[in-house]
Amino acid sequence: MKSVLKKYILNIVWIILFASITIYICFTQGFHEIMKTLQGINIHWFLLAILLILVYYLFEASNLYDLTHLQSRHYRYKQGFVNAISGSFFNGITPFASGGQFAQVYIFNKQGIPPSKSASILLMNFIIYQTTMVLYSFIVLILKFQYFVNELSSFFSLSLIGFTNQ
Repeated sequence: MKSVLKKYILNIVWIILFASITIYICFTQGFHEIMKTLQGINIHWFLLAILLILVYYLFEASNLYDLTHLQSRHYRYKQGFVNAISGSFFNGITPFASGGQFAQVYIFNKQGIPPSKSASILLMNFIIYQTTMVLYSFIVLILKFQYFVNELSSFFSLSLIGFTNQ
């Protein structure tokens, strides 16, 4: 019990230390720029951005929940949401965004999903993500066809070659 309490206290100390260093750097290096930027924020666009971020996490959680629920009936949407935001967090703090999937496998393991199944779930999630990105790009190329042909003809030809190889 005492080692668990020490672990939590140590984690809280680390968080406070890193937050303090970050706040110190932000406010000593560019306090006036930060305040100027914050005063110029359009609150409607800011709230829309927050809403869209939440929608992204809800879709990501839904994806993880649906894929995991196929293999394990005890898995809940809340667990998928925790896994989605944790994966994004670890992608954000590790170099080259390389730690998110490892953290998600660890979290899946803590949630009762073995690493072999969680790795396949994350691979299916990745395939869904890549397919969606390719479809979005294809739609943009179709809708802005004239722009790409006129302004970026060499890039457009290269992208068409890339799409035909998919």
